[in-house]
Amino acid sequence: MENTIINHPANRSCEKLLIKAIQTGKTRRNKDRDHLTESFQKLIAELYDEENTTFGSGVVGMAWRLEWIVKKKLFLGFDLHEVEEILEDVDNFIYKRTIYQNASDFSLTDGLLGDLYYLVNRLDRISPEVKKIPIAKCIFILIDRLSTAFSAIVSSNVGSSKNVNDWSSDQLKFFSQLFHILSFVPFLPYTEYGVIQQLIDKMSNFIKYLFIESLDMHPDEISQERYTDLLMLSVCYHNVGKKLKISRWEKRGKQYTAHYIGLMNFDEIYSAAFSEKFLRIYGLIVSSGITIEINTKVLIEKLWIEYQSNNQDRSDLLEAIIGGNTKPSHAAMISDLQIISI
Repeated sequence: MENTIINHPANRSCEKLLIKAIQTGKTRRNKDRDHLTESFQKLIAELYDEENTTFGSGVVGMAWRLEWIVKKKLFLGFDLHEVEEILEDVDNFIYKRTIYQNASDFSLTDGLLGDLYYLVNRLDRISPEVKKIPIAKCIFILIDRLSTAFSAIVSSNVGSSKNVNDWSSDQLKFFSQLFHILSFVPFLPYTEYGVIQQLIDKMSNFIKYLFIESLDMHPDEISQERYTDLLMLSVCYHNVGKKLKISRWEKRGKQYTAHYIGLMNFDEIYSAAFSEKFLRIYGLIVSSGITIEINTKVLIEKLWIEYQSNNQDRSDLLEAIIGGNTKPSHAAMISDLQIISI
């Protein structure tokens, strides 16, 4: 599985500096800050030239990362004026794309979900307030289109003879990521915010339906890759409950996370093509603060060692989280990065 954001060749130096900042809390050397600023400026310009404006490997993804760094105050001493110029250009680009185009791709990597995640993270730093109004409306339009997409996917499958194995991994990943991102949407002026809350509730009910459907099946009837997808749904369910202060969601998500990880056959995962996906989801579990039984952690450590020996071009981000090189105080912030890497 290719993680296009992290593996984009032009982004490797940015990735290393970002991991260094996460591990230390800040970067003190001016040359590191200057290098990062120059790297982002050069990369975004190159991506515009290539007409690569996606979240997965393009302009929107790089701008999201730049906004993330500024909000977390990891690199003190940034020239914020230059940063804002870059980000305002991206704001305007996404606004025009949303208003004048009706994209058919809804994914985080290449479609509407990536635009939404960028704008949601961007909104509270936009000033003056009057500039927030078109961005808020843009967010609402994107959520309305994503809600339509979610309803269409669900209505095409629910009530048929399909079981949990017949949902595609891409569909379940879309559900997980959309649910996660919706929990970060702030109150939006000049929009019907209740519509957003209704979608969150609708998604919660549907995810519970998937959990219950999986429990009604014999464990051997569910593929290991599907358990991996359900594991991602459960940890996102936990995180949304935690973010929105809905304790029953948080508790249920934690229970299902323990349930699904307990059904994983690690002998099969060792040789499976989805082993990296599982490790990334485990990274999300770790950064979410969910406790894993010691015996299971030993098996995952064995899988991690196996992965390291077979992947020389591995992600620095995954190394920082699973390798234990991250300060506990920074674990929560990394969950933002993990959700985009799966």
